[in-house]
Amino acid sequence: FGLNLRKISMEAAKNEEYNSLNISEAKDSQGGFDSLALKHQFQDSFDLSSFNLNTLTSEERLEEINRCKNILKQYSRMMYLISSNSGWNIYSDRINFNFIANTLRLGPDAKTHFDADMGVCWSIKPLYGWLSDSFYPFTYRIKPYVITMSIVNASACAFICFGNYLIGEAMPTFNMFWYANFIINITVAFIDALAEGISAINTKLEQKIKTLKEVEKRETGNVLPDEGEENEMKAFGNFNLIRGLLRAIMGAFGGVTAQKFSIQLAYFILGVYPILLMLYTLFIFREASKRRWTTSIGHIIKGVKALAKILIKPFILLPALYMYLNMTLPPSSGGTYDYLLTKKAGLSIAELSLIDNIASVIYYFVFLIVLNKMKGVALWKL
Repeated sequence: FGLNLRKISMEAAKNEEYNSLNISEAKDSQGGFDSLALKHQFQDSFDLSSFNLNTLTSEERLEEINRCKNILKQYSRMMYLISSNSGWNIYSDRINFNFIANTLRLGPDAKTHFDADMGVCWSIKPLYGWLSDSFYPFTYRIKPYVITMSIVNASACAFICFGNYLIGEAMPTFNMFWYANFIINITVAFIDALAEGISAINTKLEQKIKTLKEVEKRETGNVLPDEGEENEMKAFGNFNLIRGLLRAIMGAFGGVTAQKFSIQLAYFILGVYPILLMLYTLFIFREASKRRWTTSIGHIIKGVKALAKILIKPFILLPALYMYLNMTLPPSSGGTYDYLLTKKAGLSIAELSLIDNIASVIYYFVFLIVLNKMKGVALWKL
């Protein structure tokens, strides 16, 4: 009975392999690894130089290769979904302009300061990267952050949709609108930073797979095909292209509907994608557990020092200050062009949006198709 129970447990561990994306722990005593801790160290390591890979069995190497391929597939899909999330957010650009200029009847200075403040959320992306690198809620690096930020994003959109009823007003006040948008931009920028981190992880995973394949070929003569693997440079190139394409499409759509939809309906639409992303991440997306809630204290301190050094680098600090001051201090053109073109030149917001975005839609669509057909030529690096 005891042997049968152990056999059942081994089969259950194998069945959980894909769900957990961890190597089955039931084969520990069959050679290759001296302890379960060493096996976990092997799973978690991208640099395999400290391991004697020749002592692993072929089955163990193949199992780890397949595990890494599964992670690559999951992470690459998540990158594409995050690119769509970033593109979807630009839908509110001309919606916001119409609300501030025509509904609240505020001047160009209000829109200029509004845009500058929202830009701050994107300028601190290194901070988001440090947080996700240092702290792993529920032992996961990506999933908790995407779920949390998506829920907060959708909640902020709902606040704009229904928050005015809490104060007995027909429309949200400017302060309500500002705070909700600041939160929305933080969440979108945070998730966008996660995609950049995923790209770095995928590059390391590809190198790990390549190393294990070379050892497998040397030890057994088994040449493994590259089918089903994601080329990381291609994946990250597609990430940027899809993000740009969605931004152009949603920017045009937002401009066309800015004067047709109420601010409540517009932000109801804006809140749809974060909910879908949250549901996908919660029920479909899988990632390997980090097996702990935080990295080491030494690594966190090292990360803080590195982050501080990055943020004060002249090539980051000075352009950020210039952009903010250029948008907020007079004379400023950041929030003026839309006012001039709509109030003085007589263009509608829809016409202005189409002029801005149609060329971008064509550009990104053509490049997305062409570049994926040109094998081995990563032109987006230029």
